[in-house]
Amino acid sequence: MEIIKRPGGEADVQSLIKAIKASEVLENRIPLISQLGDLQITEASELASLVECLLSFWEDSQCSGASQCALNKTILLIAAKYFELGTCSHLQQFLILGIKAGMWCNKHVHMEVLSMEDSPEERHSDIFLQLILEDLSFCSAAFSSMAKNPILGEKALMLSFEQFISEQLHLTRASITDIKKIHSASSEVPKVVQVVLDASVKLCRAYSQAVKWHCDLADQDTNEGSIVGGKRADDVAHAINIAACTVGNLCKLGVLAAAGGGTLVSVLNASWKGVVTILQLGKGVLSGSIDIREIILSLISLSVESLRRTAEAWFLKETIDLSEAKRMCLLVKFYLINTVRVTSMYPIEAFSIYKEITQCVLIITSLRILLSKEIRQRAGSEALYEAVEPTSFCLLNTLLNSTDLVEDKKFEIMDWLFPDEGKTISRHPVHICDTTTNPADEIFSMNCETVSSAGALLLGRFILFLNLLKNSPDSREELVLGISRKLGFLLDTMVNEDVYSSVLVLHTPDLCASVPSTELNWQPMFDFVLHSLKTFMIVAASNPAWQEVEFFLLKNIIHPHFLCREIITELWCFFIRHANAEVLDSILDTLCSLLKVIALSEPALTPLCSLRKIARTLCNILTSAPQCSVDQVYSSITDDYISSPHILSAVRLALLIEGIPLNSLSDQRKRLSTQRIISAYHNSMEKNSKNLEAGTLSGSFCGVVLGLPVVALSAALISR
Repeated sequence: MEIIKRPGGEADVQSLIKAIKASEVLENRIPLISQLGDLQITEASELASLVECLLSFWEDSQCSGASQCALNKTILLIAAKYFELGTCSHLQQFLILGIKAGMWCNKHVHMEVLSMEDSPEERHSDIFLQLILEDLSFCSAAFSSMAKNPILGEKALMLSFEQFISEQLHLTRASITDIKKIHSASSEVPKVVQVVLDASVKLCRAYSQAVKWHCDLADQDTNEGSIVGGKRADDVAHAINIAACTVGNLCKLGVLAAAGGGTLVSVLNASWKGVVTILQLGKGVLSGSIDIREIILSLISLSVESLRRTAEAWFLKETIDLSEAKRMCLLVKFYLINTVRVTSMYPIEAFSIYKEITQCVLIITSLRILLSKEIRQRAGSEALYEAVEPTSFCLLNTLLNSTDLVEDKKFEIMDWLFPDEGKTISRHPVHICDTTTNPADEIFSMNCETVSSAGALLLGRFILFLNLLKNSPDSREELVLGISRKLGFLLDTMVNEDVYSSVLVLHTPDLCASVPSTELNWQPMFDFVLHSLKTFMIVAASNPAWQEVEFFLLKNIIHPHFLCREIITELWCFFIRHANAEVLDSILDTLCSLLKVIALSEPALTPLCSLRKIARTLCNILTSAPQCSVDQVYSSITDDYISSPHILSAVRLALLIEGIPLNSLSDQRKRLSTQRIISAYHNSMEKNSKNLEAGTLSGSFCGVVLGLPVVALSAALISR
């Protein structure tokens, strides 16, 4: 059929269309349709004819071969050229074409994967790949055009556009997962997919600004609970549907890209950053339309799985290179950063899965400690400490310090993380000497039902609690109170063999200001424990939580475990050094009263008795106290000697045996006490000798009375 030419030499639109219709052979139609792209169409009637032509010539039937793919590819190429020109009057037709193209390509991808055993024709595979790329390019062009002129107020168009987005984003997923199975040279697909993803995010931003859903949310109370009222409700619902569809597909793409290896890094990055961006745009609006929990769970699962693979690689090596270890941690950090962002925007939704979130944090901390137990794996511990652990702690802290969560919910998280004594946690130590299995397997094998009783995570819980103490200056008041109520967890955990041995032996990395920022200072874990507790005491001192701290210190002053007792004593000394005079006097009075009460009920002075333990602690505390405080304590056990001679004799003897710092007494008090002790020694020796000869010395305080003058004199002589 002869094609009529325009005066300038261009083919006439109508004659071209007639020629295309007259051609019954697909191969002959393709060059004719290609000529439509060379036309300079300005008339609305010509554009209408062209769009109808493209729709009518699209082959919806099952693919018959390379020619049909080539025909459809050419149609999309022409449609992409004229799309923006036709958005004003022919948008519906273009959207329908895009929907048909998306559905056809998705179906074709699926069929090709199923028929892979038949070894598809190479030329057909090449053309189909080009068709996929052309469809994705058409999609990105449509998204970009709609971002400039969002569809609002027309229900039919809005529904078509939503279906168009759904089909096209579905195709992006299929192209990532399946196209490589069909065509080995598919490296161009991730690049085009990234363009589509970027365009989809810009589209959501444009709709957010067009419907102003944040303004509508602010007016929610005045509209009887609806986000918007009146004619704009459909527009807002349309924008939300677009955002929800985009986020859902981006999440799935992010998961698929994570399994795709290094070739899909750009898609991985664009997917998750896109998710965060859209959720940020729709904060407070999208939570009812998007499963926020599923997004967070996906990110956590990716984080843990990536860390598990990293740990497996580390444990197979003789030594770990620090630079390589940090590089391997970057992907875990990427997932965690996005998890933190989503959690900070939607803390209420995140709370519903706090067990999964805290389990992830525990795994990271526990693995870092496990790696620090052997020198050859220490680089892995350093890499986790620098690159991953701060972000994981930020994730937990985001929940615990959220202003959107009520106090009870925060305490619920604390109760699950740090259970009370003897409730759930296994006390069995964790060993890493078994070389036949990955030592980290037990850490990664936990689920939410078993994690609360997992002995493998016990040391991780312990360190995590210390991190909460260390970072308490940045915590809200209710969190400080919650931490203070869990201080007992620290000592209950420390009696575990694996924990207290680790506290005594292990070193933990710490950023040191005195060395270059690229280096880490490894400090004894015992020092880290004390530093964290002292930091928390400073914070709690100006907080309602101080009563809990003071009760904790008093309750554990004679803790049965030696290490716990040493820590409590050091905390008392720290407190005494920094307390004001009024508080100091009150505390010392309390401790002296406690001594007298115990002496009344348990006057024995065996080395491990309660009286000796408290006296030992008090003596250590007094080494940090000012002179006036030492005078105060000594006066309380000597000045009232006549009214309670036996009780005070036991108290005084216990203090003298444990080394009360007589040298710290004021000069006058020291001189008087020395004279009194020497005088009492001579008098008591003479009196006790007579009583012994007469057999009249009896009673439970016999040993106390006999031993007091000797011990008192020894202490006085040492102090001179």
